[in-house]
Amino acid sequence: MNSEFSKLGQINREYILSTVQPVLLNTSHLDAFNRNGYVLKVLRNFIVIFYIPVNNNDGSMASIKINNILLHFFDISLEELYSHAIRNIGTYAVLYPLDDAIAHILNYCKAAENNTESDVDTLSKVYVLSNTDNTDGAAVILNRDVLSRVHEIFNGHPYYLLPSSIHEMLAVDSYKASAKELQDIVISVNHDVVQPDEYLSDLILYCDSCQLYELDCRHTLDSQKINAVQLPV
Repeated sequence: MNSEFSKLGQINREYILSTVQPVLLNTSHLDAFNRNGYVLKVLRNFIVIFYIPVNNNDGSMASIKINNILLHFFDISLEELYSHAIRNIGTYAVLYPLDDAIAHILNYCKAAENNTESDVDTLSKVYVLSNTDNTDGAAVILNRDVLSRVHEIFNGHPYYLLPSSIHEMLAVDSYKASAKELQDIVISVNHDVVQPDEYLSDLILYCDSCQLYELDCRHTLDSQKINAVQLPV
């Protein structure tokens, strides 16, 4: 904490608002961040925390998590901080196709589990959403301009967002796959591949007209009865 406050001479209110970035995390971190006094915003099963970049004495870059003391000192509200962070992350958002070979492997594994070849093209068009550093980039989905760019790629179709990790989201055209199949893949990857500190969620998101809905398909086989709750973003 002392080392963080030693860097405060570099910053002011305008610097915080112009550089603050959001990080999207699972709510399992909620108690720890509350205990440490960090500023956060709860979005159902997600939380958003905030950081700013700073320069170290040796010229390297570091970051400071925004805490309540810092927010109060510079007279910044949570709403103001959140709106600037979401706008800022749009500047660093990147969107690119998932490598065809990786998509094919994912589809092959899924088809093999079901002993069928009908799912081989399920993830044939998958796009990665992240930031330029590919670090803590899943939060780019909170920016409406980013969501609009994905809609354009999918010709205006609604689409699913798969929480690959805290670093990225995967976008899949809703016309190309079912929510249940995709959530099964997410759960499997989270269990077998994702590191615990990079885990984001087992629930997938559905985006329609830049509105985000959290889906839970684990307890139903009926696609018409999937639990869908809109995220307040």
